[in-house]
Amino acid sequence: MVRKGVLFVRNDEVCVKAKELLRESGIEFVEYNISEEREGCCGGFDTVTPTLFAPEGIFKGIDSISRYIELRKSNSFYKSESAYW
Repeated sequence: MVRKGVLFVRNDEVCVKAKELLRESGIEFVEYNISEEREGCCGGFDTVTPTLFAPEGIFKGIDSISRYIELRKSNSFYKSESAYW
């Protein structure tokens, strides 16, 4: 089983670019649009977007996601046999 990253996005151009970069790189991810999250008792959900929660770590912003893609392509991440994130 391959673990996919979760990409937190909003409805904006930067998030569209992040999705395009990941797709073009062949990196599978699950998209979570926080713009569609209802406000709850705590005032709603807020985070920096785009943010990628990947098995290798958390990558906030388009520059960090671009760096993640570079590291994945170069196979520079530490490999672990752990089933846990």
